[in-house]
Amino acid sequence: SWNPNQYDNSGYTPLHCCAEKGYNETIRLLCESGRVDVELPTQNSFIFLTTGNRTPVGIAIEEKKFSSARLLVENYDASPYEYLLILLINALQKQDADYVQLLLQKSIVVNLRASLFFLQNFASGNPTLTTSIE
Repeated sequence: SWNPNQYDNSGYTPLHCCAEKGYNETIRLLCESGRVDVELPTQNSFIFLTTGNRTPVGIAIEEKKFSSARLLVENYDASPYEYLLILLINALQKQDADYVQLLLQKSIVVNLRASLFFLQNFASGNPTLTTSIE
């Protein structure tokens, strides 16, 4: 059967391609199938000189397909964390208060997780990074 998380020769899945082009209806169909991993990073491709570790949200933001990024963040719980500032600036420029609120709520979760991580790893005097926040 068809695997929607299968990489092509450029290191992209169908969701990465749709996010790059801003194909929101196809993004919706892929995500609603329940078989797509919205956090799956791209793979390195030496043939096409693409770099790995870019999520569909990241690609959408890099390509200025903000409606696709918003769709993934709001409806399919994709993580916008590494691009949070860009998304906030875009939402503020569009005066989109609901989206600003959503992004701020998501950033609070990240800050709490980061704080917990540092407390777990450094409060005991042990500077090794042995655990991760899930």
